Amino acid sequence: MKKILITGASRGIGKATAEKFLAEGWHVVGTSTTGNGWNHDQLDWITLDLSLPVSIERAAIEAAKHGPFDALLNNSGINVEEEDVIDSPIIMSALRSTLEVNLIGTIDFCERLLPNVCDGGHVISIGSRMGTLSETELSSAPSYSISKAALSMYTVRLASRLKNRGITVSILNPGWTKTDMGGEDAVRTPDEPAREIFELATAGEPSGKFWKQGKEQAW
Repeated sequence: MKKILITGASRGIGKATAEKFLAEGWHVVGTSTTGNGWNHDQLDWITLDLSLPVSIERAAIEAAKHGPFDALLNNSGINVEEEDVIDSPIIMSALRSTLEVNLIGTIDFCERLLPNVCDGGHVISIGSRMGTLSETELSSAPSYSISKAALSMYTVRLASRLKNRGITVSILNPGWTKTDMGGEDAVRTPDEPAREIFELATAGEPSGKFWKQGKEQAW
């Protein structure tokens, strides 16, 4: 049975993706900040708070007991900024807290898990249009945008490092989705990106690419 580890699997896109992989016969290890979630015979839970280095270390040790993994989905993320004017100054406290989770914590946990990702496996991170440098319309959440743009660079560098192990590394834009972050006005439901994540994880696409709805995106 194939296995995937999904960070932030207790709700939103993470939950929908876990449900999709379970329906396809995979074993899922999910993380949440409390270690609690929902129940399924092929689902295990791990406590992970990406803002806390000690939590990351403990979670990686616990996750290794469930491995090896055929896929890793870096799904957890935060956006602490209120809607603001595009050209307003960056709030440093927001930038630090956002980078700690969306970039530093995500990379820290991913790096610790890499020895437990199978050769020929797949590492996928959740990106965003808001972190796309080719976008002509700037986002009103600068800290979030910066964190996702940097995560794209990590994707490219990691893809180069892991090519000798045959591990594919991708970043995926799920689009504007109805989640706690996306809000009720969003145009997509979580099961739509969940399906796209599953298809990407199992399709054998080239490594180091940015994807949206099955198509390669410009950085």
